Amino acid sequence: GNWMLAGVTEEKSNRVVEVLLSSVKPWQILAGKIIGIGSLGIAQFAGTIIVAFLAVNLTGAIELPSLDVVVVANLIFWFILGFLLFAVMYGAAGSLVSRMEDAQNVAFPMSMIAVAGFFVSIAALGDPDGTVAVVGTFIPFTAPFVVPVRAALGAIPAWQYIASVVITIATIVGLVLVAGRIYAGGLLRFGSRVKLRE
Repeated sequence: GNWMLAGVTEEKSNRVVEVLLSSVKPWQILAGKIIGIGSLGIAQFAGTIIVAFLAVNLTGAIELPSLDVVVVANLIFWFILGFLLFAVMYGAAGSLVSRMEDAQNVAFPMSMIAVAGFFVSIAALGDPDGTVAVVGTFIPFTAPFVVPVRAALGAIPAWQYIASVVITIATIVGLVLVAGRIYAGGLLRFGSRVKLRE
């Protein structure tokens, strides 16, 4: 998320975006940033895991527990959904400011949402069938944290899992539409922070 925020803010502050807008639409720039930065983040994440896995296997210092392929695939799937959800929000937020110094101020709400999702997932770990876990399953901003935990524990019915996926994807699509408008409106505004109404 912070890479996305920094990328959009820097692109806007050095006026590169003005050149880009002459040949592509604002939502295409936002989508390209999400795909590019997302690919880089996932590659870095995968590289770290591969190096750590090789180091553990070569040294034998730690014995890794066996992991179910379905659990790992589920975790990767929800990581991607969560990334897309937050990347769109961070990209829209980055277009609202003109300087890197102001970027962290607009990132604060998304950071708090992510922290709340993390705490809900901890509650789900303690009581995967509890009210907090079930409600967190259907809230798109907490689902990427909660659903993998409940799925790994085998405590989520199929209908809740499918409903959570549908709600999260629908939210991502809705956020793309809203973020595209915010991004388009904020890209060429320099010097002041763009107000919500604007």
